[in-house]
Amino acid sequence: MRKCLPTLLLSLALAGCAKDDIPDPFEFLPAVGPFAEKNTSGIKTPSERMEDLRAQAALGKSRTADERAQFASQWAQALPNETDPLVRCEIVKALGANACPMAAQPLRLAMQDPDADVRIACCEAWGAYGGVEAVQVLSGMVEGDENLDVRMAAIKALGATGESSAVQSLQPALESDDPAVQITAVESMRSVSGRNFGNDVNAWREYASGREPQVESPSFTAQLWGWWK
Repeated sequence: MRKCLPTLLLSLALAGCAKDDIPDPFEFLPAVGPFAEKNTSGIKTPSERMEDLRAQAALGKSRTADERAQFASQWAQALPNETDPLVRCEIVKALGANACPMAAQPLRLAMQDPDADVRIACCEAWGAYGGVEAVQVLSGMVEGDENLDVRMAAIKALGATGESSAVQSLQPALESDDPAVQITAVESMRSVSGRNFGNDVNAWREYASGREPQVESPSFTAQLWGWWK
């Protein structure tokens, strides 16, 4: 009996503290799905704000001019105070989708954002915004931004504006030493001009300079014949 007493005491001690010491099996599960805690603070998380902005952007074209102006005004006030660059990206995308005069000024300011991803999103927003003003702003980014990805985004966005005046704005990109920059500029020129000189950069240079290139891209049938041979 004496030999069993220590064992019995140890068992009782363990039983007494087991409730407190056994780890919760759900403690280390990620806070998603059925284990996620509901946000009861009344303050939306960055993810929730981003989701709302995407939904608002999707409704942009269906809104009246007054409604777009109202939303753009709210976002313009929120943008300078937003510290999360991912949320700022969604704000500028929503501004582009709700194109109206009220959106132009905050989009211009966003082109100076210190985060390159925000400036890239802003280029895309200007492409969706369209018009002569968009061409002017994006032209400055093509030549002035230090980040290559931002410049590439501006070149692509110029092709999305639908403005023929973008051809001249794309001309400096044709002089780049980077073939990827040149080809992106060619694709944007093709989009806004309706012309097709293939990937002949020299031909596009002539076209951008106001001259008519002598060689037009071969027809699709001719290209197929060339591939078959």
